[in-house]
Amino acid sequence: MVSSSTKNYETSQKDIFAVGDAIVVKQEITGQDALISLASPANRQGRQVADVIAGLGRTNKGSIGTAIVRAFDMTAASTGLSERILSMNQFPYKALHVSGKDHAGYYPGATEMTLKLLFDPTTGKIYGAQGVGKKGVDKRIDILATAIKGNLTIFDLPELEFTYAPPFGSAKDPVNMLGYAALNLIEGLSDNVQWYQLEDEIATGKKFLDVRTSSEYQSGRLKVDTIHIPLNELRERLDELDKNQTTSSAATVVYVAISQSVSSSKQDLPSKTLTALIHYTKWLTQKE
Repeated sequence: MVSSSTKNYETSQKDIFAVGDAIVVKQEITGQDALISLASPANRQGRQVADVIAGLGRTNKGSIGTAIVRAFDMTAASTGLSERILSMNQFPYKALHVSGKDHAGYYPGATEMTLKLLFDPTTGKIYGAQGVGKKGVDKRIDILATAIKGNLTIFDLPELEFTYAPPFGSAKDPVNMLGYAALNLIEGLSDNVQWYQLEDEIATGKKFLDVRTSSEYQSGRLKVDTIHIPLNELRERLDELDKNQTTSSAATVVYVAISQSVSSSKQDLPSKTLTALIHYTKWLTQKE
C-alpha cells in the first residue's frame, strides 16, 4: 500500500506514480488518511496522473467515499462518514431518519425508501448519509454526495430543486424532507432519539407514545411499554396522557410513521410534553 501524500500521486520513487486501490488518500471530511477503494475515484485519479505526467498541475483532493450495493430487490447506498466513524472521532453530530417514496405515491409502482442524515448540530455541515429501499436510493445519495462535495449544509437541502412528474419523483422529495427535519432539530423545534437510545430514555421515566395508525401499529412494534393513540385521535384523547410529564426526565417520546406527522404531534400535545421524536421505519421495528 502506497500513501500518495504528495497530492500528485508520485510515490517515494521519483517518476513512479500510484492510483486506485494501491494508495491511501485523504478522507475529505476528516482530513485523515483513508483507504477508499472505489471505481469512480480511481478513474479520476488515473486521468489526473496522466495530466500530471503531461505537465498539467493536477492534485489529489481526496475522496468522501460514495458507494452502493444491491441485494436481490433491495438497494443500500452511502456517502461520507458513518455514525460509527463520527463517534470514534468524537465529532459532534445529529442523526435523523426520513421515510418517503421514490416517486409520487398515487402513481403506480411507488416504493418506500429510508434515508439517514448525519450533520453538525451547530453549523449544519453534512457529514454523511445512507439510504435503503427498492428504487430511487441511488438518486438521493448522489444528490447528498454532491451536496457534501459542494460544501452545502442542511440549510440548503430544502432549497434544492429537482425534476418532478409523478412517474419520476415526489413534490416533497425525501432529500428536501431531510433538510426540513434537520432544520427542526437545529432550531430547537423538535428533538429526537435514536432507536438504540430508546431503552435508556424510558429508564429515566419517559413515556413512549405511538401515534401511528392501527394498521401501522399492527405491522410491527418496538418491545417497550407503549401508549398507542393514533394521531387523528390524539387531540380528543389527551386526557389519557399524564399532564405532569413536563420535565426533561419525565417527558414523552413520540413514535411517528412519517416525518410529516411530527409537526402535527407537536401541535396536539400539551406544551413542554414533547421532548423527542422517533421516525418510524419498518427496518427498525420488531415483529411480534
